[in-house]
Amino acid sequence: MNSFKRILLYTLLVFCPSLKMEAQNLDSLFNEVADTTNLYNERLINISKIVKAYKIDLHFNYFSRLHALEPMIESCFASEGKLEFYIKNCLNYMATFKVDSSAIYLKKYQDIAVLSKNRRWIATLNFRRSSLLGFEKRDSAIAEMSKAMNYYSSVNDFSMLGYCYISLSTLYRNIDLPKAAECIYLGMKYLDFSCNIQEESRAHNNLGVIFMDIELPAKAVFHFYKAYSLVHGHKNYRIEALYLNNLVTSLLELKKYNEAKTYSELVFKIVNKANHPMYLMYSHINLAKLYLELKEHEKANEQMKILEKLQRENQFGGEVLAKYKLVEARFKLSELDYEGAINSSLLGLAHTTTQLQVLRLKFYDMLYKSYLNIGLKKEATYNLNKFIETEVNEAQNNDAAFILRSDLEHNFKKIDRDFSDIELANTKMLNAEIQTFNFIYYIFIALFISLILFISLYWLHKGQSKQLLEKNENIKNINDSLSIANNQLEKSNQDLLDLAKKLSSKLKEPLKSIEQFSLDLLNSTAGRLDATSTEQLNRINSSSKRMNNMIQHIFNLSIIDGSIKFDLISLNELYNLVQENCLELLSNSNGTIVYEHSDEIVFCDKLLVSQVFYNIISNALKYSKKGVSPFIKIGVSPKSELDFITVFITDNGIGIAEDYFDFIFTPFKKIDNSDEQSFGIGLSTCKRIIEGFGGKIWLQSQINVGTTFFFQLPVSNINSIDS
Repeated sequence: MNSFKRILLYTLLVFCPSLKMEAQNLDSLFNEVADTTNLYNERLINISKIVKAYKIDLHFNYFSRLHALEPMIESCFASEGKLEFYIKNCLNYMATFKVDSSAIYLKKYQDIAVLSKNRRWIATLNFRRSSLLGFEKRDSAIAEMSKAMNYYSSVNDFSMLGYCYISLSTLYRNIDLPKAAECIYLGMKYLDFSCNIQEESRAHNNLGVIFMDIELPAKAVFHFYKAYSLVHGHKNYRIEALYLNNLVTSLLELKKYNEAKTYSELVFKIVNKANHPMYLMYSHINLAKLYLELKEHEKANEQMKILEKLQRENQFGGEVLAKYKLVEARFKLSELDYEGAINSSLLGLAHTTTQLQVLRLKFYDMLYKSYLNIGLKKEATYNLNKFIETEVNEAQNNDAAFILRSDLEHNFKKIDRDFSDIELANTKMLNAEIQTFNFIYYIFIALFISLILFISLYWLHKGQSKQLLEKNENIKNINDSLSIANNQLEKSNQDLLDLAKKLSSKLKEPLKSIEQFSLDLLNSTAGRLDATSTEQLNRINSSSKRMNNMIQHIFNLSIIDGSIKFDLISLNELYNLVQENCLELLSNSNGTIVYEHSDEIVFCDKLLVSQVFYNIISNALKYSKKGVSPFIKIGVSPKSELDFITVFITDNGIGIAEDYFDFIFTPFKKIDNSDEQSFGIGLSTCKRIIEGFGGKIWLQSQINVGTTFFFQLPVSNINSIDS
């Protein structure tokens, strides 16, 4: 579950622009607020966006502009907006060690938080009080942090609870190292549970530092790498540089020089973006140590020059200066510059504390070797004694560290078990609540559905009763109207048939004359006209024939519905009729028809059905494959309906693409326009004839395999056909 939450959070950070506020966007918002021509409410909305988006680490340079918005915030913002503004001012002043100014804004925060009695706000107040008290008033700081943790625990804010444990570990660091380590580990657990990535990275870094203190660099490497991987890509370069420098230091302790070199190269890419001299100093110290270990003195010398320049520009002190002087002393010792090594060691030793025993040992060792090499035995002996004295103390510390390591392993395992127990208990409780909820939910759904069904049935019954009464009252009127309409329709159909016959006859006469005259003209002028004139006369003759055929097809199509006659006829008789009609077609195409014997008797118009057979067979012969003799099979499908039989006609032709299955039954639609004698009426005529019988027609086809047409013919009483 935690992994899923982490992936979801990473996804949001990468793809959701509203979770990030780049400097350019923040600049734009500040400019909108400063523009007094904008509406006052719009300016307030932009101020709210600025306060929410402002981050101490990312937008520190904008603090003066944020602080200037205080008058508008004080006069117009509600309590929650003011509190967010006050706490960010408090944190900014703490970051610059302006404790008095920080305390002023914490007091403003307190006045609202205490009055509201909001547990979360009061918890934040106690937490920030603890940070403000710090090491100078450690006991009071620990007490305030404990109050904050109690409040955060009561509102189940695991993210802030983890943050509190990390901060508490810092307070315990110098007085109770095991307690500090336990606090970090507990904080890490809560932060992992709540997916607070940045604070979880801080926890891993702090735990890594403790492992370095007790000389467990292998475990430190794991936690430093984990800390870096959590913040990598979030553009907080300062924190990335810190974690990477710690990682390189621990790798050097383990003598993993190749890995240390790889991460050193990476840290320089980041530290330049961070623009922080101290982290840059640490990066060059680590790189100089690496080159000294690898005995690459020229590269080490280059790093020493860079370090000297950085120290001169920034005047570092404390631990930074001590570590710089340590690596400088090592370099000078390797160059046999013993006096330089002595000077560097003495200056570095002066900046070490009792907590940096390992550094002291290294300085004493180099002072002993340097004094011995220049013949100052008294000074060499003194530093040797200091080395032995420090080593004895360090040995005692090592014994304590061994005990501490054992205690930490035990305590960490105990914390893991406790969290596992808590998670298991929460899972059981959640499952029980889900089961209870599901039970209640299903009962509610069942009752709701029952109620809906009851109401629906009631209204359905009521509506049906009313509709039934209305239908009974209107049936007689409808029947009378239908009878009148049928009579009028029959008369209208007959009139249309008569008109179609007359028009057909009238149109055929002039076309026949044109055809005959063009033919006579061709015969009488044979050999006397040029090729163009002869071709034009031939076109007139063929066009008149084509027009005559088209009129006949249209006439046939138009009279189908009005001229259907139902007769009893056997399929075998139909087959014989079809064989006679198609004899010439078969002879010209060298085709073959095979009939399956059938005793079925159908009710249909013999001439119209034979027209259906003829149209489908003629198409099959016309669109046969080149070089292959057409083969056609006719039979009855075993899967027929109660009142119909299904006849099939199968060929071995070129096939029809599925996209054209409906297209080919539309009048005047053709797939292949190369045949001028085809009008695209044949299959549409078949459709009208079959549907006139009450049946349907369809096909199946595969390209280059063949096509099968299916159509239904009625076999039972005439009433089923009329319906």
